Amino acid sequence: MDASVSCCKNIADVCKITASIKFYLCLFLADNVATFAENQGYMANNYLNRYAWLIDVIRRHEYITLTDISDLWERSALNDTGGPLPERTFHNHRKSIEETFGIEIKFNKARGYYLAGSDELSSEMNDWLLTSLSVSAAVNESKSLKDRILFAEMPSGKRFLTGIINAMKENKMIEVVHQAFGTSGPKDYLLCPYCVKAFNNRWYVLAKDSEKGILKNFALDRILEVRMTQKSFTIPKDFDATEYYKGYLGVYRDGTPVQTIRLKVWGKQRDYFKTLPLNDTMREVEVADEWSIFECEIAPTWEVERELLQHNDMVEVLEPACLRDMMIEHAWNMLHLYNEI
Repeated sequence: MDASVSCCKNIADVCKITASIKFYLCLFLADNVATFAENQGYMANNYLNRYAWLIDVIRRHEYITLTDISDLWERSALNDTGGPLPERTFHNHRKSIEETFGIEIKFNKARGYYLAGSDELSSEMNDWLLTSLSVSAAVNESKSLKDRILFAEMPSGKRFLTGIINAMKENKMIEVVHQAFGTSGPKDYLLCPYCVKAFNNRWYVLAKDSEKGILKNFALDRILEVRMTQKSFTIPKDFDATEYYKGYLGVYRDGTPVQTIRLKVWGKQRDYFKTLPLNDTMREVEVADEWSIFECEIAPTWEVERELLQHNDMVEVLEPACLRDMMIEHAWNMLHLYNEI
């Protein structure tokens, strides 16, 4: 058996690579792409680096022949021998990549090899996984720059994310000790975990509180303990995590209805909203020399207020009146605060 296949099987045995665990791997790689491989030891790390390199090469070229892949491998920093990539090794890597990541490397006779994402993962998650692996490959190919390539950490995901996702996979309730900001002490919950979401460098679990029967978001960095129970729960067949959060920025739904928000954005800040819109409904509807008008359909929650406040005096809320009034209140409060100095 080829060493790469054997190594991949060992990784699969350790991680129990299934559709749900592939989902977790996507999340974990996006949090810190190098950690998983490093924790599996040198052999696993070495082969996972090769898989990341191969995925990145094919992704960047869209279509590529085995000859061209081999030529690039000869110049790769990961190639210890400097020799070409044997065809057998390539196909073993190809098989291992599909088994480990759910990414299929397909062949087109006229154009060469190309990537096909997993049907088990959403297109958004496939993009996330591919981007994470590409970053990993770039870092491994540029080890001399390791101190100049910095990653944003999401500490909340490292301790409890795995256990929560395992409970989601098994449809088991979890006992959670959680202490919210501004409270005097922790509180115990028995929860049915529906989904997890990353936002603003924090992981959240959306779960049904078994006592109150309502869905709530819990930030993982405010969780002190998690234990999976043997109590099963059934997630509603019509529950869709994407639909649940649709129309809201972030994770908190407070019942505020979705409305048309109109913003007047000045100067170079217009480019920010073009490249990082509040959501996928945002459009630039009017353009002048010094400003633009943007519109989007979103619930004007405090998360939206916080996002807009980051733009200081470069953004003016035109509509709705309730959001404009809140921004005026924030401006007056800030003015009062600085007048006290």
